[in-house]
Amino acid sequence: LWAEYIPTADKLTMASQSARAQQIVNSFMRLGQMLQRHQIPFALVDHELLADAQLKGQNSLQVAGNSYRCLLVPAGVELPETATAITNRASERVIQDGDAAMAINVDKVREATGPLYHLTTASPRIAMGQFERDGRDILLLVNVGKEPYNASMVAPQPQKWLRLDPHNSAVTPLSLNAQGEVPLQLEPHQACLLIGGSD
Repeated sequence: LWAEYIPTADKLTMASQSARAQQIVNSFMRLGQMLQRHQIPFALVDHELLADAQLKGQNSLQVAGNSYRCLLVPAGVELPETATAITNRASERVIQDGDAAMAINVDKVREATGPLYHLTTASPRIAMGQFERDGRDILLLVNVGKEPYNASMVAPQPQKWLRLDPHNSAVTPLSLNAQGEVPLQLEPHQACLLIGGSD
């Protein structure tokens, strides 16, 4: 983006920037919204951290001590040589966004990342964080919207789940529905924790 930046005396808007800068920003925003809308966990990494990344086996890219299944690169981005060296070696793990005809879609990302958990109804108003503690999966879900959210969560394997509601300190065992999914209901601005593998 620095190479494309066009200084302006007026308020900085994308309309004052080059077509390539607009392409990069639009792709970056679209990818981020797609990942968030479909509750696919992600992290942002710059070219300097990427230059120090390591390959671990066939399916893992080690960046700053953390493992990632793939790297999504916004359309129009050209990485410096130091970062390109690792992306060339990890080419099967790199997905480059393209124009409208070649844009990355959520199915391709899910196939590459294989998220352990996903919701049956995608929503831009639901944020989900995934953690692990003492061998148990912990999911933090937040409804940032003004409407109730009703769906279910698909887990990789059946297991017992507990729901913890911080607003009232309730702890509720959850039963799987007929499809083997975890039912989920969140009121507007409500958060909950789901603890997997609970006895």
